[in-house]
Order: sequence, then structure tokens, then C-alpha cells
Amino acid sequence: MDIEEHAFRQEIRRSRRNRALIVGLGISGIATAVRLHAIGWEPVIVERSTGRRTGGYFIGVFGAGQAAARRLGILDAIPDRSPANSADYAVARNGGLIGAPERMQAQN
Repeated sequence: MDIEEHAFRQEIRRSRRNRALIVGLGISGIATAVRLHAIGWEPVIVERSTGRRTGGYFIGVFGAGQAAARRLGILDAIPDRSPANSADYAVARNGGLIGAPERMQAQN
């Protein structure tokens, strides 16, 4: 191997980044891509869909989901699309609603 070829190979080694193939851009694909990018990897994403979905379901982000979004640095970017007059309640083991008015709580 001559000097030019050796220098070329060294340059290729220095310019390579770790790359990861991510199949699907659902919530887990997005989270994986964001985290890998944050630690210096180059995510390569393959998605079958040609565009963003126009329908679907809202996703409630609570507890562990909020903690994960905070660690990924995206929690503040997740919009709150709750209607202005809505209320959220947690359901207790006895079937009552935590934080609900007393008339709505289940009796033991």
C-alpha cells in the first residue's frame, strides 16, 4: 500500500460515524432517532408511509412518558391539544376518580 492509499484509508476511518438503521417513524422510532443523534450516531430512517397521517388517536403522555420525553429534550415541544373545558382524572384501585368532585368518586 502506497502513502496516498494509506492516507485515503485513514481519512475514511476518521470521517465515518456510527450509523443505525431505524425502521418506522412511530413514537419508538422517533425516540430512538433523537437519542442516537444526541449521542453522536447518525440515524438512518426507513418509513413506508409517504407522508404524515391525517387521522389517528391522541396520545396521553403521563408519568414515565413525560420522564422519557424530558430526558430526550422534547417535552416542551409536545403540544397540549386538550380542549379548554376538559378535565383529566386518574382512576384509583377502588374505581374512584382521583381529583374528581366527591359526587363522582366510587364508594368503597
